[in-house]
Amino acid sequence: MRTATVLALLLAGCGAADEGGAPVSDAATNDAASCRPGTAPRPGGECGAEPRDEADAGPCGPGTAPRPGGGCGEPPPPGMDAARPDQGVPPDAAPPSTDCLGGVVRVGPLEIFAYEASRPDADGAGAGADTSRACSRAGVLPWTNVTNAQARAACEASGFHLCSDAEWEGACMGGRGWIFPYGEAHGPGRCNDHVSGLSVLRPTGDFADCATPEGVHDLSGNVWELTADGSRRGASFRVNAATFRVDAARCDTYYFASEAYYDDDVGFRCCR
Repeated sequence: MRTATVLALLLAGCGAADEGGAPVSDAATNDAASCRPGTAPRPGGECGAEPRDEADAGPCGPGTAPRPGGGCGEPPPPGMDAARPDQGVPPDAAPPSTDCLGGVVRVGPLEIFAYEASRPDADGAGAGADTSRACSRAGVLPWTNVTNAQARAACEASGFHLCSDAEWEGACMGGRGWIFPYGEAHGPGRCNDHVSGLSVLRPTGDFADCATPEGVHDLSGNVWELTADGSRRGASFRVNAATFRVDAARCDTYYFASEAYYDDDVGFRCCR
């Protein structure tokens, strides 16, 4: 009986030991089955991140991540999948801006279109067909065949208004008292005017020297410009009447234009 009791005690002690006879920690019972997905047992018993295969890790250091096809690079932005480079532009992203109002100049307290108003879809070969708003861009054909009411609406759609006589003349003279936008005397060939231009409509800003010091282009020549006061100013490229003298291209010269008046050499400009 005594021998059986001693043997039972010895067997009970061996149940709490490993094959080497050392005690086994409770933490060591945390095997792969007891760790959460994405983790694995660590030496000592606790769970941690699964070890990454060395081939997968590659030479990437802190702040970088493996790229599809190999190599390292910037980690993808939150919510982006590095394995899907097509996610670089969301499918519902707005198209790049055409910079409709890329040319706006300040003259004193006034903001004015640096270029004769154009349609949003105008380019160097055509005046476009989109009448939704007025734009100020270089290198496009200006908006012509427009009435005063249409010009006002186009300016307002872009957050401006059709320039008044005072605003237009003030931008042309720039407080300098010049007779022409570029100086005190007419400069032959400087603008596409009816005296020394090309006798054909040209893209906005095509005559680089036909500008004020502030950068307002084509205030003399290219197209007449309607104003909110019922005038047309600045002359045009066309030579077809006795009134088309040098004086017509001056900053202080204006001609009456009825509400319904329009022509293919008449445009406008916006202010605010």
